[in-house]
Amino acid sequence: MAFMSRDSQVQLRGLQMGTHLEADSLFFKSEDDIIEKPDFLSQALIVFVPVLDLKKESEISARVQTLRYGAPEAWLVIIGDKKISPEGALFLKKSGAQVVITEETFLNTIVPEFIASQKMHGQWCAIKATELAINKVVPFNLFHFMPLNKKFVLFSGEGSLLDANKIEKAKKVGELYFKRDDLPLFQKYISDYEDMSASGLAARCRHQYMSASLLFKDLALHLIDESEQSSFQAGKVLYDRCYEIADNFVMSLGTLGDAWPIINIASFDDLTPLDRAPAIGAMASLLSIHLDIGNPTAVFLGALLADIGLLEMPPRILADLRSGSFQHFDSPSLSLYRQHPLLSINMALSRKLPLDDEFRQIILGTHEFQNGKGFPNGWLGEKIPKESELIHLAQILDQATLIREGKERKPPHLVQRETIEGLKNSGTLSLDLLIKVLSVLPA
Repeated sequence: MAFMSRDSQVQLRGLQMGTHLEADSLFFKSEDDIIEKPDFLSQALIVFVPVLDLKKESEISARVQTLRYGAPEAWLVIIGDKKISPEGALFLKKSGAQVVITEETFLNTIVPEFIASQKMHGQWCAIKATELAINKVVPFNLFHFMPLNKKFVLFSGEGSLLDANKIEKAKKVGELYFKRDDLPLFQKYISDYEDMSASGLAARCRHQYMSASLLFKDLALHLIDESEQSSFQAGKVLYDRCYEIADNFVMSLGTLGDAWPIINIASFDDLTPLDRAPAIGAMASLLSIHLDIGNPTAVFLGALLADIGLLEMPPRILADLRSGSFQHFDSPSLSLYRQHPLLSINMALSRKLPLDDEFRQIILGTHEFQNGKGFPNGWLGEKIPKESELIHLAQILDQATLIREGKERKPPHLVQRETIEGLKNSGTLSLDLLIKVLSVLPA
């Protein structure tokens, strides 16, 4: 990541982001500094550019163009004034910026981490080694992720023929990666070498899952981009497309019958509160199918949108959000956290996404407890939509099954069952629902 600013606040925030995202932070004080060190800027995948010190559109345009020349492949995130007008923000986008946010958003929310993570990690898709066909040509580059130095290393080039030895090496790694832009080629690959086995069905289902996940991230970027306040139609188009892809995915997931082979992919990019949302949605929608509760597609989308308001949380508590622990929350942070389902709905409605009353209730109920001690409204018992409880349970199960360093690895379905047993007397979820879920979980 690169940051161009003399402001100490911006520089401190940049260092904080580097820590949160496990990435290097580069700093440039001016355009002259960039010109003198062109090789440094070219390394950046994303550049944050404050323009608060500039008054004229020509000056802003010149700064953006300089950065675009120095980092042609990087995303440019413009940091503007809190009074930025829709017209002024649109001008910044036309000048070459991918996203426009205000100074308040940059300094005091998790939004910048989410934007950066989408460029730095969100460009990669995982493929299981077991989904690779022996002696077949792979029409896209495959990479191996090196966890120690956080680098992607080429495993096989576009058009390579993977023989048995190469496949065995891939299986030792477990997972390989391809660029997001190659997702259509991945779809063609699994279609050309149609595999009617359970592994083949899982591969096709995973493609739909990845497509839905990536489109959701695009929708989230649209919701937080402060240059798009008047672009309601664009948000609706993204939402409708997300619903369509999610609907297809949920149908395939129901046929597969188990969410674990789909969501069990490397979690190197689980760095922001939204990264686990698709996995949570997959589990919740599968439970919806098994238990015949609600519309499974609506449950999936509800899980995607339920926690989007967490992006408005202060950045200092990001690590706690990722771990599911709230021990370092001060009173204002805890109060804001308990309001995040409302923030999620407000973010969606600000772009006029077509959320009906029933769907809003599902989102609002995802953190309510049967005993009335949940939030944001303290609903009791039957007032909580069953779809909300499915999403809430899926969130709990996802936290329980995440693989973490130093944590004993148990069979995931065993962990799920142990977790549900522990919830029976907690007053969190309906006992009747928990018993039904236990009856449909894989042994």
